[in-house]
Amino acid sequence: ARALDRDSPIIRQALNRVSDKVAGTAFQLHADTGDEALNTDLESEITAWGEDKSRCDAKGQRTLREMAWQLNRHIDLCGDCFCLPLEEGFLGTYEAHRFRSATRSKQTGSHGVEVNGHGRPTRYFMTRGDMGFNATVTLNQIDPIAAYDEQGNEQVFQLYRPERFTQQRGI
Repeated sequence: ARALDRDSPIIRQALNRVSDKVAGTAFQLHADTGDEALNTDLESEITAWGEDKSRCDAKGQRTLREMAWQLNRHIDLCGDCFCLPLEEGFLGTYEAHRFRSATRSKQTGSHGVEVNGHGRPTRYFMTRGDMGFNATVTLNQIDPIAAYDEQGNEQVFQLYRPERFTQQRGI
């Protein structure tokens, strides 16, 4: 898929146009706390965060809208991608091939996603660096990330469009 995107101007333009339609305009937050002054403060703070590349993007390169555009495009191209909310307040973005299972290991879930008996993700497994599409990955090259923290907050945002109830990764 990535080769088609790189080599075909038609595919590239189609992916760009779809992302323009889905994520090409600025986000609008409409807070509804019951307190109009608090609503205004929340809306302006989140808007300022999303428009400041140095505050919202861990790499300091994109606004929230630009990240949404690129994430949407990546989902359509590769099936899924991941976003991690970091303690510093940034969002870290990662391509799909960083999340994977160790070769011949049942300890790292299916395709890098471990689920409980109900299919709810419990842990994700991410390579320590970008290893490309190397088929062989060992346990010492992968770090587990809990899907939820102690308060039940998501620690990994997996962005994909599942087509089946049991599907854990994008296609």
